[in-house]
Amino acid sequence: MTAIRGSAAAVTGAASGIGRALALELAARGCDVALADRDEAGLQTVAAEINRTHSQKVTAHRVDVSEPQQIADFAQAATSAHPGLNIVVNNAGVALLGQFNEIDQAQMDWLMNINFWGVVHATRAFLPHLARQREAHIVNLSSIFGIIAPPGQTAYAAAKFAVRGFSDSLPPISCATPAPAPASPTMRAARNRSSVSMLSQKPRQPPPRCALFRASRTTSRGY
Repeated sequence: MTAIRGSAAAVTGAASGIGRALALELAARGCDVALADRDEAGLQTVAAEINRTHSQKVTAHRVDVSEPQQIADFAQAATSAHPGLNIVVNNAGVALLGQFNEIDQAQMDWLMNINFWGVVHATRAFLPHLARQREAHIVNLSSIFGIIAPPGQTAYAAAKFAVRGFSDSLPPISCATPAPAPASPTMRAARNRSSVSMLSQKPRQPPPRCALFRASRTTSRGY
């Protein structure tokens, strides 16, 4: 699929958790990174961590993925700073625990605007640029709760199922949808190495328009 070394990637939700681990792993594998998050202090910490140990170019961008204009501005800034940008990782997300009758519409909208519409708007913002690259890849983070829907996860499962369906129907550009399962923090480094490895795996047969990847139990226990 897409070679990581020599590429450039945009990663949302990069200030902590999965996004931070993915950014560090991408940089370790020779990829420049454009980091996005609402947490400016966290972004600067991650950028400094990469700069201390790697020579890759790093840019940090404060972005609220629930705001379409901020996503559009991020896409413009990231592709200007990294003209060869050819990987987009839509990772930013939030959680909301509760039965459907315990969650009001405003809370449901808040989660969907980040977990689903943030993915859609970022894909739309970056896709014209990605289509001009020789190789390009989109990674939309789903969840085990995009495969099963347990009680108390109505909003989160709805968003993650939507991410899977959206990703599976994208135009003919390589797209991975990791579906991690709940995990302890100590498992997250292995999980994110597994997610990054998906980018450079060579398929045994011609890939479909959008390939759906489900993280293995041995390497990825998710969030």
